[in-house]
Amino acid sequence: MDRSAILSPVHPELLRLLLDTRLQMEPPARKAAVIASFVQVARLIPGKIGRDSLVLGMRVAATPRDGDTPPITARRATCAAVADALKWQQGEMQQAFDDVPLCADAPGINGGGLDDAAKWFQAQIDAWAESKDPRLAVMAATAARELAEVADPLPLPA
Repeated sequence: MDRSAILSPVHPELLRLLLDTRLQMEPPARKAAVIASFVQVARLIPGKIGRDSLVLGMRVAATPRDGDTPPITARRATCAAVADALKWQQGEMQQAFDDVPLCADAPGINGGGLDDAAKWFQAQIDAWAESKDPRLAVMAATAARELAEVADPLPLPA
């Protein structure tokens, strides 16, 4: 198996666990709402993108742009916090490799970079762009903006 593969594709429960234990956000009700939203999106595409791709997508969405309004700035802060919560911690990726037998049929998902990150945003647009539920419609509109940014990313801050 290619050692560049990412062995932890994003599944709803993995995402819930990582965000619940690592997401730094106050107040607790806001943290719970963010986790619920991200798990809801993960259910649309379970196991279809790797953690690194989602982290990269969140970092792109967190990058400030000219003309950001206060709600966009707040969303960017949320995306940055999610990216920080999902990044690999020391030894974690190696442990994932060690836990999976290295054979041709071992589960894995190549790091798809921004192409895979785009799937995260596109899934929301596909599912909710025509929704009558205002919350879902806003999520789809936000995802459309973030998808456009992933398609034309600014350099990530150092």
